[in-house]
Amino acid sequence: MSAANYKPSLSLVLAHEGGFVHHKLDPGGATNKGVTQKVYDSYRAVKGLKSQTVRLISNIEVEEIYRTNYWRLVRGDNLPAGVDYCVFDFAVNSGVSRSVRYLQRVVGVNDDAIIGDMTLEAVYNMARKNEEGLIATLCANRLIFLKSLNTFPTFGKGWTRRVIGLQAGVQREDSGVIDYAIKMARADPIYSMPAAVGSLIGELPSKAVAPLLSNWPSARPTDVKGLKALIGSLNIDLERLLKAIP
Repeated sequence: MSAANYKPSLSLVLAHEGGFVHHKLDPGGATNKGVTQKVYDSYRAVKGLKSQTVRLISNIEVEEIYRTNYWRLVRGDNLPAGVDYCVFDFAVNSGVSRSVRYLQRVVGVNDDAIIGDMTLEAVYNMARKNEEGLIATLCANRLIFLKSLNTFPTFGKGWTRRVIGLQAGVQREDSGVIDYAIKMARADPIYSMPAAVGSLIGELPSKAVAPLLSNWPSARPTDVKGLKALIGSLNIDLERLLKAIP
């Protein structure tokens, strides 16, 4: 749980969002670095600035928009490491309210789309028991939602790669949200391994957590060497992980 996790999380989000696109089937319309023209127009209006094409959006504007419109609204600074990125990316891709509601359903509280103290308490209670299970369930439910959309035949391959990576579960060198989120969780000093250490495929012993802290800040999702350093030796089967959730 740290504000320091915002920039690494944003870097991962931007790696998935890419540059300028204007797909005729995308309801968001013209988009650059994941920011739609409509959102950019609203941002500049609040700042008292003239409207301009989203093609010209600056990195400073991108960072402020994501922090204000998504990270703060999902209370990223207050969520456990890994869960924060998982919820943040879901919010960017499918809306803040939907992301928060799905999180609330996983942890068993009223899905009012507002992360208050009760939701945070439930998140931490579940994270202490099985944070990896929380992350995996949220990602699995997110993918089920995406598959229900009528635009899935067009964008589904990219969405699946974004959430799960190239393979289901968590693997060495994969780059899905689930892969990075679990690595981030394990790199958190307050993270506790599940009670049955070794019961899940790819379980890391606690002594393996410390080295991950030095790897995370410098690793970049578009850098193959950085990706290898960040992902490490994980090999968790998603179905088995989900069955292990209490």
